[in-house]
Amino acid sequence: MKISVFLLATALSLCTTATLLAQAQNLQSTPRQLLRVETRTLAQPTLQKFLELNLDVTDFDAEQHSFEIIATPSEREQLERLGVRYRVLNENLEAYAQTLRAQGYLDHFHDYSRTLTELQDAEELYPALAKLVDIGDSWEKTQGLADRDIWALKISDNVQNEEGEPEVLIMGNHHAREIITPGIVLDYMNYLLENYGSDPYVTHLVNNREIWLLPTVNPDGLDYVFQQDLWWRKNRRNNGNGSYGVDLNRNYGFKWGYDNVGSSPNGYSETYRGTAAFSEPETAALRDFVSAHRFRVSLSYHSYGRWMIYPWGYVQQTTPDHASFVALADSLIFYNHYRRGLSGETVGYGVNGDSDDWLYGEQSTKNKILAMTPEVGNAFHPDTTQIAGLILENRGANLFLTYAAGEEPIVTHQPLSDTEDSVGPYRVVAKISSPIVLTQPVSLAHDKILLHYNTTGAPPFQSVPMSATGNPQEYAGEIPGVGEDQQVYYFISAADDSGRTGHAPRAASGGAYFAFHVGADNIAPVVVHRPLGNQSVRRNTFAFHAQVTDNTGVATVQLFYRQNAGAWSEVEMTAPAQDEYEASVQPASAQVGDRFDYYLLATDNSARANTARLPATEHYSFTIVNSLLYDFEPDDGDLITTNPSDWEWGAPTSGPQQAFSGAKVWATKLGGNYSDLSDSKLDLPPIDLTNVQNSTLTFWHWYVMEHSDGTYWDGGNVKISVNGGPFEIITPEGGYDGIVTSPDPVNVLLNEPVFGGPATNGNVWQQEVFDLSAYAGQTIALRFHFGSDGYVTEPGWYIDDVEITLGGSQAPVIINTTRWRNTNNLAGPYLVASHITDDGNTHTAVLKYSTDNGANHVALAMSRLAGSDDFSANIPGQLAETEVRYYVEAKDDDGNLTRDPANAPLGFYHFMVTNRVADIDVQPEQLAFNLGPGSVAVDSLLVFNLGLLDLHFTITDTVTTALQAIHAADNAYGDLVQRLRLNEKAAPSHTAQRAVKHTLFMLRNAPRGAAVSWLQVGIDSALVEGEQRLVVPLLVNTAGLQDGTHLAQIVFHSNDPDEPVTTVPVELVIRGTGVGEHSAAPPQTIALRQSQPNPFRGSTMIQYELPVGISGEIKLAIYNLLGQQVRVLVQGE
Repeated sequence: MKISVFLLATALSLCTTATLLAQAQNLQSTPRQLLRVETRTLAQPTLQKFLELNLDVTDFDAEQHSFEIIATPSEREQLERLGVRYRVLNENLEAYAQTLRAQGYLDHFHDYSRTLTELQDAEELYPALAKLVDIGDSWEKTQGLADRDIWALKISDNVQNEEGEPEVLIMGNHHAREIITPGIVLDYMNYLLENYGSDPYVTHLVNNREIWLLPTVNPDGLDYVFQQDLWWRKNRRNNGNGSYGVDLNRNYGFKWGYDNVGSSPNGYSETYRGTAAFSEPETAALRDFVSAHRFRVSLSYHSYGRWMIYPWGYVQQTTPDHASFVALADSLIFYNHYRRGLSGETVGYGVNGDSDDWLYGEQSTKNKILAMTPEVGNAFHPDTTQIAGLILENRGANLFLTYAAGEEPIVTHQPLSDTEDSVGPYRVVAKISSPIVLTQPVSLAHDKILLHYNTTGAPPFQSVPMSATGNPQEYAGEIPGVGEDQQVYYFISAADDSGRTGHAPRAASGGAYFAFHVGADNIAPVVVHRPLGNQSVRRNTFAFHAQVTDNTGVATVQLFYRQNAGAWSEVEMTAPAQDEYEASVQPASAQVGDRFDYYLLATDNSARANTARLPATEHYSFTIVNSLLYDFEPDDGDLITTNPSDWEWGAPTSGPQQAFSGAKVWATKLGGNYSDLSDSKLDLPPIDLTNVQNSTLTFWHWYVMEHSDGTYWDGGNVKISVNGGPFEIITPEGGYDGIVTSPDPVNVLLNEPVFGGPATNGNVWQQEVFDLSAYAGQTIALRFHFGSDGYVTEPGWYIDDVEITLGGSQAPVIINTTRWRNTNNLAGPYLVASHITDDGNTHTAVLKYSTDNGANHVALAMSRLAGSDDFSANIPGQLAETEVRYYVEAKDDDGNLTRDPANAPLGFYHFMVTNRVADIDVQPEQLAFNLGPGSVAVDSLLVFNLGLLDLHFTITDTVTTALQAIHAADNAYGDLVQRLRLNEKAAPSHTAQRAVKHTLFMLRNAPRGAAVSWLQVGIDSALVEGEQRLVVPLLVNTAGLQDGTHLAQIVFHSNDPDEPVTTVPVELVIRGTGVGEHSAAPPQTIALRQSQPNPFRGSTMIQYELPVGISGEIKLAIYNLLGQQVRVLVQGE
């Protein structure tokens, strides 16, 4: 389920007494709203008055000088009286919360119960690594209102012992509504426990640290969010004056109550600091817990804003350890790409009594702790598709924080490449520096910088000292020659005067080492290249780019190309940067329809001169098409922009920070955000379509524009003018993102469809396609029109590679392309044929195939069968277990292009080359029926193909001609089987098989000579594709049978080479009728209801119905996807 939600931020929340009283009285009659307030233009006195309103601020954008606030109608009136302009981003937060609950949105997060269960499970599953500790009670537990504790989980190798190892503290959920944060802490817990022993880095950290994890500091508040109020922030203390809750992150002792801006003395405020420092049992528990340990570093997760915030918070001044805070923050945000700073530099205001200031600032009753706050994501309630990413982006930060707690010397080294030099020595160079200082700076022990090596990859290692080279922080050592054909393993260690030792790799103590091979090299270079698409006839230079790497180094990279199947030419590719290669081709002439073929050849530095060719066989191809092309590389394309205008031409330094191709683009701003109230037009030169039958506009663009909750405040669109007439909007094939809604101040594109929105809409280069065929025969002008309102700006709109095709005919039509099924023919070839027609002439037909999941495609020219429209090409044989993806591409003389499938290369045909033959599995393995005389029972078998090749089977010896049946009318709950007279005709077998594939129930006659009269099978033969299953319906009819036991077997004859015959025994027991036994007639109506809830945790309700008056045996059971019975729920009379 995907639930799109608007942005709500975490930060300071300051609410007035009147506001919260109104909320407490009736949230539904006076619903809270989300507002955006722009403060850029406010005079200082007005700004001060605005801040003194103590509104519930959820987000601050320092660049835009705008706040997002949760406000009641009375607070909106206060803003209006001050003359502060605002925009309503969401009209009714209560209704919005109800919608989220109804959609099951909260199921994606951890409530208190689920959090505790995961903690308990971790301790139970990993008792040697995890220890769960109750460090205190919530406020409601102290009052006897609930039973919620504050839990901390310790992770270490000797978890029951206190070994004096560096301690790390990671917390979440000080603020109740920040429900993403418990999941981040629990994810780190699971990652450490599940990867210990297999991941050397994790193993090293767990062996050498004591890691304490607290998923929720505010269990009462978290429960209240899940049960009552999605926007609740504080704990649940009854303040005694009608207000509830204390902001736990304003209740710590350092500079508690420093002023009434960074916290509030008002119980109704969202930042109410409480009656005294540590007045709350939750913060008091944290105080006592922390004071009993010696933590060096801490992260307290909040949401949102994508910030990394460090002290001080109570004043906007740096700490004496500011350099260490900056270094540590820079290391953490390397992983999640957040921005760092003090609270005033990030969330826009000061805070006092918060956890970070106390953890760092209180140094008399405990040690100093470098504590920081990550503000996660861009919303309290992120889109469900973003939750996993928000959690994952912080895993690296948690790992580095844990590593940094050791204060080990930092060793950086560029690993050695493989070599054919068997004599040696092999010089190892590293840079060694002091760690981020968390406690006291300690000097390096220069005599304890060592290089360790061996040829086994396991201890013991030989060690040699490394000495200073004279370059800053640089040390070198040598590994002696080890002879031919050896794998050399090595690592570097560096100790300081206190005995702390750092390594490269960092996890060397956990078994991670560098390695290089000594001996003959037979490993070819690795070449990565994005094949060129068709090129415009107006482009006089074709640029080629590739990434090439090799274990011994790259000697040369060559480009081979030819035009119209002529002689091959060669160009040496050059390396403007490491592993990057480029070349350009300027043909003497190129006409529409010309075809260029090319391939790349890379050679390494080894004695064998290993080569890699891309593609491995055949070549890539592109065709010259009739089009106008604007790539903006040599010049601006003579595009015209209005004055004033945000449109600029050149190399971008903001937004995508690079062009889609080449170096230059047109952008609303090349460096920075677009302007407020922008009305920016960018016009292409007039385009003559008078001799054109069809035309297409394509371009690549990147964009991020102001947007919230489905509302598009800013955006851009494309307009067309025909024969000098007015400009009108044209629509791309995929449509626009939305419609501009910005009445005050007005956006010039008000009510027009636009490209726009957040990073989830743009933020990647994507192509747009416009069909201009309706304007054929006329002269047109095209315009890129961008508009913004008077609030908030974003990076904007970046445009590259604008192309207008000028086609003279319709595009080719491709049908009847060969659809290969999975095959065990490794030798190949695999013939692919297509029928291709065109109203002009099909110039080229190309079969493109990939064996690396679509990363690269090989282009094969398809040959035409003389006198026909049939084209074919052979895909060469492949290794076993290779998936082959392929599609066909046809182009006519006018450059019109068609692909089959139409959405290729995203869409494709495919098959597996595999040795996994058909593998039959029939479930259940036996059947038993216990029925009364004259009864009918319906059952089924599941036939699985566990292999990849097609499974063919027939069923014999199962039914007799004495009883025939056909499909009867379906009722609401299932299928009925109707008895036929002997002179009636049964359904033909092919009809029966088609019906079964669509899960209908159809019986037919068996082959003559079958021996069992009471058992009928719905099909007698079928095909099951690889890793698929098929339901085989069965009917048992006891009419005319004597009491007692009847035995039969169902026999499957298949092409499974290991099990060509599969037998399922069937037992039927018939007991005499008597009082209270089965009715002879089967139920005409039964029902099995959807389980509620579904999905579920713990329990669910399953309801079934039978008609009144029907007696007999009933069985209700659960089966897994393999058809295996998991549990019998009901069985009996």
